[in-house]
Amino acid sequence: MFRIDVDFDPTVDPVTLVEESYIHPAGAAVNLRKSYEQKSGFHFTAPLMAFQRPTGRFEEHHLFAAAKHQLAIFCDQMEERMPSATQTQIQAKDAEIARIKYRIERINEIHERYFNVHNSERDHRMPFSGIMTRDVYTKAAHFHVLREQLPAGFITLVTEQEAILPSVLPHVFREEIQKDSFRWIAMTFDKNATKPEMENRVSTYKAELKRFIEALRASDPVAEATMTNGERMRAFIAATMKPAIGTDGAGNPRPVQSHNFQQSFMPMIWIASPLQTAGETNKIVGFPLMRSKRRTELKALPFDAEIANPDTRAAVAYHVWSATLQPVSTFFNSIRERISFARRAGGKAARSGPSYINGAAFNPRVLIALLNIFRIHYNYFEPRQYMAPWLENGGIANMPQGEIEKRIPGTDTFVPFKKKKVARPLMRTPAMRLGIQDVNHDRDGNLKEASIHRVLYRPWIFWGTPVWDKFENRKVDRRTLKRAT
Repeated sequence: MFRIDVDFDPTVDPVTLVEESYIHPAGAAVNLRKSYEQKSGFHFTAPLMAFQRPTGRFEEHHLFAAAKHQLAIFCDQMEERMPSATQTQIQAKDAEIARIKYRIERINEIHERYFNVHNSERDHRMPFSGIMTRDVYTKAAHFHVLREQLPAGFITLVTEQEAILPSVLPHVFREEIQKDSFRWIAMTFDKNATKPEMENRVSTYKAELKRFIEALRASDPVAEATMTNGERMRAFIAATMKPAIGTDGAGNPRPVQSHNFQQSFMPMIWIASPLQTAGETNKIVGFPLMRSKRRTELKALPFDAEIANPDTRAAVAYHVWSATLQPVSTFFNSIRERISFARRAGGKAARSGPSYINGAAFNPRVLIALLNIFRIHYNYFEPRQYMAPWLENGGIANMPQGEIEKRIPGTDTFVPFKKKKVARPLMRTPAMRLGIQDVNHDRDGNLKEASIHRVLYRPWIFWGTPVWDKFENRKVDRRTLKRAT
């Protein structure tokens, strides 16, 4: 699923796909036009739109060009390498070449004359072992695979404010939305902030948070003492959050989100988060799809209104607090930095165009196996510190007291010194943070195995195998069953 975001399908043979989609075995062209009927009874036909065509999920100018060039290159090879020693061989060679050229002309006719899709100067660079897909298809496929992997239950999805998502997610998660078991939170933040700007924002935020906690402690010390760090954070958000408001060219207030996120089914209010953490500063959080009761309440509010209902304000504060991509971003950045062929294809505007990484990067089985190995290492064997900006001592361990000896300068004499009371970072793996090392027992005193579902993703590489059954049916003793052949 990781490599699905490169917009590339390695399983497509361009010639086969184009001819099966648009050329009938008898030779007639098919799937080119669609019939319509007006209210007056008038019938007419019109060329199929891109989304109506069998090849609509691909970048079609690349697809048709790759099909034509694949045949053209093979035709050149036939011209050079087919035997032509006898008249019969020459006639057979000419007949095969003529058939190839006719197929090229048919594809070109559909490509340029029916669909009006013109060649570009770079079409000839497309490979014949796969084709670029449209972004909307890639996003839909990505979330469809994700949905299949998730177990049954309520789904909370956090994404960035990507323009294409409002036209994709309601269709992919249609059943969950109808069951009122789906929540979608969108967020965006300042990705162009410099390090000094981020440090200044975090410093100001930490000072404001400290003052808030001190005031909370002064007003109700008993309640503050029983609160967790997360509860203090959410109370701070609920007390200080404001609606996010943009301005148009004339300086008038307007909704801050893009037009794609101003659909009729979406609440117009977005929240400017007071948090300045995890590299996501100046964060703005929206609520495109909430549960029906909360969505109805938020939709009734203008984009610049304060949330007055305390219960709704507390719920929104929780969503603002949890709307972060930092854990996922950290994991995938680690993959891209350490594993060369898992890097992104393409890049920023400074590049002249997409790049393709040689090797097995586009072989799904190889990449899946590699990512599984990396994930196990990342989760179980790579300890690192976790110091959230809002935790005072949550990620450090005190050094044991002791003495060291230091030499007096200019002499050979050593004198004892007490160690400084400094704290060191507490190094833990992600699995340890989730309690994988905890020892638990059931009511009968038997040792309970830690659930690795909390650490690993579902092992979809093993779908249909005994390993998959073991993960999905923990109470079944797989040793008593035989694998079906």
